[in-house]
Amino acid sequence: MLKWLMPLFMLAASPASGAASSHAASAETYLRQLYAEYRAGGDGAAVKSPATVYSQSTYQLMEQVRSSDPDGMTGAVDADPICDCQDFEEIVVDDMIVRAADARSAKVSAKIRDRGMGSAARTLEFELRRGASGWRVHDVGSASKPSLRSLLLASLLRRPAAVFSQVQSSGDIAVPHVRVPSQSATRRMNLVLDRVRREAASQRQACLSGGSDQDRDFTLETRPEYNQDSILSLRFQGAAFCGGANGDFVQRAVTFDTMSGAQLDLVSLTGLSRAALGRLGRAHYRGEAACRDLLVGQEDAAALAGAYLSDAGLGLIYVFTVGAAESCGIEPAIVPWKVIVRRGRPSGIVRTLAQRAGRESSGAYR
Repeated sequence: MLKWLMPLFMLAASPASGAASSHAASAETYLRQLYAEYRAGGDGAAVKSPATVYSQSTYQLMEQVRSSDPDGMTGAVDADPICDCQDFEEIVVDDMIVRAADARSAKVSAKIRDRGMGSAARTLEFELRRGASGWRVHDVGSASKPSLRSLLLASLLRRPAAVFSQVQSSGDIAVPHVRVPSQSATRRMNLVLDRVRREAASQRQACLSGGSDQDRDFTLETRPEYNQDSILSLRFQGAAFCGGANGDFVQRAVTFDTMSGAQLDLVSLTGLSRAALGRLGRAHYRGEAACRDLLVGQEDAAALAGAYLSDAGLGLIYVFTVGAAESCGIEPAIVPWKVIVRRGRPSGIVRTLAQRAGRESSGAYR
């Protein structure tokens, strides 16, 4: 009896295994055809026509991120996910393994390299979905960026708290106006930024009119360091060449609660005194070794001039006062959130930022 059951079982299994093999072959063919667009002279299919490469839900995610970004960028996705590259000459597929496949989805590993650039091979993991138009890329990841969809979703969670409009001003002073949904908060923040702009203009005028030196100059630009979670943190950085052998770096920062427009005192929010925070930051200074040695080894070499928020931690700005060390002030110290939480008694805002940074670094958005 058993010798009759076994052939019947094998016959029953054959159509299913044959269908799986067909789905796998179809998925591999699609992906190889996609990479054919990345040969010499190709444009890269994902850049040329993303709507025909990605699944409908993934493409919609990409469009949501683009529309939420004032610069039209794709959030954290700063390269073509299909080749894990910003530029290419000739992408070749060294190996492709279909790990699972059925009528609707497939998981495929592709080992690729850029033969034109001589780059090392790298492996990308694809999740494909099949619909009425055939196979599409639903998700793709590499060792450096585990999941396209997780990056897109994380970027949507961090929509900008404020958008900017440039204000024309005399000289090289770039301090923008900001706009948030609340008109009263917008007005309140722009009053502060107008004051920053006026003070910079006054400093510039004093610098340029201080003598006959033709090399005199004063510049100030704005760097948005944190713009999410209803918080906007701006760093202003510039240089003043007002006579003498060396110029001075101009540094300051402001942070707003974009719901109310109120300024936040970041030093007090850490639960540390200004002196204690200044000492703590010296070990996390990111400038040149000579500047770091001076900052760490000589207590009165620099003073804490301001603080701002960043994804990595709390940014601290130092003004150096010793000798020709003024140029050291261009680099900040970035104190990691976990250090702030451990050393101080931080407010709810700082604890929330620290917790979110920890989730992202551990891949919680995957």
